[in-house]
Amino acid sequence: MSIIIDEMKQFDYDKALEYWSGITPEDRNYYENYKSEAANIRSFFLCGLINDIIDLDFESKICEIGCNAKRNLHFLEKNGYTNLYGFDINKDALKNGYKVKANIKNCSVVEYFPAKEKFDLVFSMAVLQHFPYEIDYIFEDIAKSTKYLLTIEDEGKQAKRTFSRNYKDVFEGVGMTEINNFRPYKIHGIGKTFIVRLFEWI
Repeated sequence: MSIIIDEMKQFDYDKALEYWSGITPEDRNYYENYKSEAANIRSFFLCGLINDIIDLDFESKICEIGCNAKRNLHFLEKNGYTNLYGFDINKDALKNGYKVKANIKNCSVVEYFPAKEKFDLVFSMAVLQHFPYEIDYIFEDIAKSTKYLLTIEDEGKQAKRTFSRNYKDVFEGVGMTEINNFRPYKIHGIGKTFIVRLFEWI
């Protein structure tokens, strides 16, 4: 019984940093797997969301939390957005991912926020769900760094590396207002317990 409990114990922050910064090719989360044609569908979905439901122009300052191989930023550039930022803890993913003109940093979320920049939009896709509960304080720093916040996150799964939260409660609890939400339908790699939420700092 103790072996099962230990095996299922959720990562703390240090363990999460170690895992996400050192993913090997055998792991399903290896950056090359985020450069596939199937993975591109999620970026098409994201670009459509940003174009359709957020009042931005192509010069708006946009930041991705956990940009990994920079696929989403690549597709945003292809869609005409010119003022892009991102960061990720995995150096190999940043080095070997898509080539972009965006301002990219190799660092953790607690090193990046509170940001010196004030963004028009900060977004995350299946990233916040991997933040251990011990760094929940960072959500207020994220909220105060942007006008709009878009989260596409699994809010129902609880696992070793996945931490379930209701992001409406999280971000309204630090001063933002939710202005849109829905469950994405049949998007490759986005499960039934994912919810898309758009917040505004009013």
